Amino acid sequence: MHQLDTASVLMQQVGWLLDGWPENFHALLTTIHRQTASQSSIRRTFGSLYRTLYTDLSGECFQFLRDEFERYLQKHWSGVVNKRHKAFKPETVARHPRVTLKQAAKKAGVAPSTVRHFVRADVIAGNQIELPSGRKLRSIDEQSLKQIAILAKGYVTLGEAAKQLALPERRVRELISAGILKPLVSRQLGNAATWLIPWQQVQGLFFAGTEVSHLPLTISVRYILKHWHLLDGEFINLIRAILECQIQPLGNPTQPVPLGSILLAEQQTRQWRVEKRCEGGVSLSVDEAAQWLGLKQQVVYDLVKLGLLATIKDDLPGQRVTHAGIDDFQTSYISLAEYAKTMNRAPRWLLQTLSVRPVSGPMIDGGRQYFFRRSDLCTERISSR
Repeated sequence: MHQLDTASVLMQQVGWLLDGWPENFHALLTTIHRQTASQSSIRRTFGSLYRTLYTDLSGECFQFLRDEFERYLQKHWSGVVNKRHKAFKPETVARHPRVTLKQAAKKAGVAPSTVRHFVRADVIAGNQIELPSGRKLRSIDEQSLKQIAILAKGYVTLGEAAKQLALPERRVRELISAGILKPLVSRQLGNAATWLIPWQQVQGLFFAGTEVSHLPLTISVRYILKHWHLLDGEFINLIRAILECQIQPLGNPTQPVPLGSILLAEQQTRQWRVEKRCEGGVSLSVDEAAQWLGLKQQVVYDLVKLGLLATIKDDLPGQRVTHAGIDDFQTSYISLAEYAKTMNRAPRWLLQTLSVRPVSGPMIDGGRQYFFRRSDLCTERISSR
């Protein structure tokens, strides 16, 4: 300071700083702020200026400098200002708008993980600072607290969604994997420990029933999941069929019920499953084959026992019937009832007039229905002309 040229330059700069107060001071702070790579510490970021303000110029007459510096931090410092900053005035610490995720969660009345997920998903604007230790410090603006509370009410966890839909959690995961439910946060998106599913999407899986004059035998989706031993993908196919109105829920049209509790017509749903399995080349149980053929279960068990309907053994339990086996049976055999319908005759009259002997029936092997070889009936018709 004893050299005139040095003192002159310094005073000119101080004059510029004070002449445009506080705008020029803020411009100086912004320049320093942007040039510093480290953003984890106010002291390290502003370096010698910080030391000058709070040590070299610590007198009361320079308080206006510190006040303006702290006002700048309130607007532009994206980190948190807490009680560790002992040099600051208490009101500076109290008024700083940035809070940690933990503080934000407490004030918003939600779990810290929920706030963290909102920040990761860019639903809430947040800032992240990497400390020298490698730990990451995240903060958000206090103005976002109200939005966090509103958002939290609009999302449910996986467990809550399962409870609301009356489904097991693993079935909700299947809905997510199939894209029917699209969570904001999940283990598939960011390896999160908590799932956040929009409540509006969950509500989309509540269904109003359809009133019918004669209510058929019904079955709930929850019962199907528990007792029908669905194959991989069949649950999702069933839900898509319901969403696409291929299968209509039954019940009160004014009271939507959750997916797991909706009632479906049992016969229609069983027939739908059999058709889907046949389309996919999946083997059928004997009971399912009976549905496909439109015959009673005991009749089809008799056909299997007699070897008229071929069965196989595969990875699924019990005797299985393939689609090819059903085609072979329908190509080779026909029931008396079906043949009588095609001939527009009474079954009993046909049985008495036909010279062809049935391959199975009450008077042949104790079976419940008569079956003929199609080839024998064809020969009979040719010879009778």
